[in-house]
Amino acid sequence: MAFTIESIRSKKAAGTACDAEEPQGNKKRSPYLLPCLIGLFCLLLVGGVFIWNRVLLSASDSGATVASYHGKTKEELQAELDREASKNSMVISIAPVATIQEDGRLRVNLYNDELNKLPQRFAVIQDGRTLFRSGVIKPGEGVEFCQADGIGEGDAEVEIQALDKDALTNKGNPTRVKVRVERA
Repeated sequence: MAFTIESIRSKKAAGTACDAEEPQGNKKRSPYLLPCLIGLFCLLLVGGVFIWNRVLLSASDSGATVASYHGKTKEELQAELDREASKNSMVISIAPVATIQEDGRLRVNLYNDELNKLPQRFAVIQDGRTLFRSGVIKPGEGVEFCQADGIGEGDAEVEIQALDKDALTNKGNPTRVKVRVERA
């Protein structure tokens, strides 16, 4: 059965079922298929990036400085970590009880250990008020008494701050030690 273009057009215009005679390969695809495939691809891509960041990279600490210790023995690794710790450590020596003397001075007995590489400065704080701030205390030096006007019995804090050797400015974060203040 042979059809001409004119006969097909006339059958379509007349409403006859000429679609049944069209080849199978000419079916129309849904207009939503391509956007759905693109959306699925994007979803898989975002999921893959999320898994990569959360699971595979979570072993490293983003706030840490990572050094290369590949090929070192356990002893070599421990020695390297000990060297780093000794460069950045600070020994704090202070009496747990500070005593108010009859003349109003406060006996703190703070000592900057000679093993420390940095000078220190300290402050006496009670009820959120700084009552005394020291000058520079070099390694091997100490402060036995200070004039902390307004201090009373009870809890107080002594804040110790390491200082840069040359500029004598704050270096790193201060450390606070809780002390008990009593009358002598």
